[in-house]
Amino acid sequence: MVRAAVDTLGHLPALSVNPANGDDRSKGGDLIRTVQEGAGERVVKLPEARHGFALLPRRRVTERTFGWATRFRCLVKDYERLPETLAGLHIVAFVCLMLKNAAPIAGAGS
Repeated sequence: MVRAAVDTLGHLPALSVNPANGDDRSKGGDLIRTVQEGAGERVVKLPEARHGFALLPRRRVTERTFGWATRFRCLVKDYERLPETLAGLHIVAFVCLMLKNAAPIAGAGS
């Protein structure tokens, strides 16, 4: 099972590939700790987020990101035996997506 953490732009700061029979709670916690270590203080912590109602305008970024990933045929089904192979394919797919999004920005500066 692939668990991914994405930022509001759809970039992939953390990825975890584990067997489907694993515990979601412990593996999700590991993924969140990885993101927290990499992002430092930029991640909103729970006590800070509970000060009244706050509208989150970018709610469906994760679903959109997985939709982008399904454009790559090798990611539609998990045929790989090793989780490292599947994680590597996800990294390559997201690098391709990020390069595609960065190409118009790089061309505008010329």
